[in-house]
Amino acid sequence: MIRKFQFLTLLLALLAALAWSLPAAAVEVNITLTADNAYVLYYGNATGTELHEIISGNNWEVPQSTNYDVPVGSYLYVLAWNLANPGTGNPQAWLGQFIGPFNKPGGGPLYSNLNDWQYIDTETGNPSYTNPPSIPSTGDLSTLIKTKTWKTANPINIGNVSTDNMSLNGAANIWTDVHHGAISGISTTDAYWTWWDKFAGSESQNGYALFRSNSEVVPLPASALLLGSGLLGLGLLGWRRKSS
Repeated sequence: MIRKFQFLTLLLALLAALAWSLPAAAVEVNITLTADNAYVLYYGNATGTELHEIISGNNWEVPQSTNYDVPVGSYLYVLAWNLANPGTGNPQAWLGQFIGPFNKPGGGPLYSNLNDWQYIDTETGNPSYTNPPSIPSTGDLSTLIKTKTWKTANPINIGNVSTDNMSLNGAANIWTDVHHGAISGISTTDAYWTWWDKFAGSESQNGYALFRSNSEVVPLPASALLLGSGLLGLGLLGWRRKSS
């Protein structure tokens, strides 16, 4: 029995060392997201040359939720646009939260706000002007990123939705008035309806917006991996006692 115990102890030590030394290839991110009116969420590298779709939607009152294994080192991208005809003055914004380990102070999560994201906006190419909507390809988006500059310094203009150019989920705003409350499943203290909209003219209604997270997905802390190894070790020890 001593040799079996020594073997189990050695196995546990090896598992702990492995958990400490090897980064995870992907980590699970809990995603809840919506947009007025439509969006596609991607993950990809910092330059946008490799983008992969995660989830999409076009009903702003019903957010989409999913748990998705995002590769470590990836950034999140939100493509969003309005389904209305140009010049109608409909609002445009997106709202979301992303629970997972990110390379930011405190380690995450991310929310829709001006601190966690940067953006590019366009004045043409609204996907909803064709039937079916002509959503830009990942190649188109990569080209857009190469030819445009990410905006971070200036606040995103959402017209008269709020005085500070953003609008908190559930605060007094047009979405709360229509929806009669906050969008469920998304923070009411950190997530803001975020976009650009001047409520008139081609600059607002004829284009779309692309957002990229300011931080990438990182491996789970080594302490969490060590905890998993420890639990496995306890299970092995329990099995040893039962089998002895």
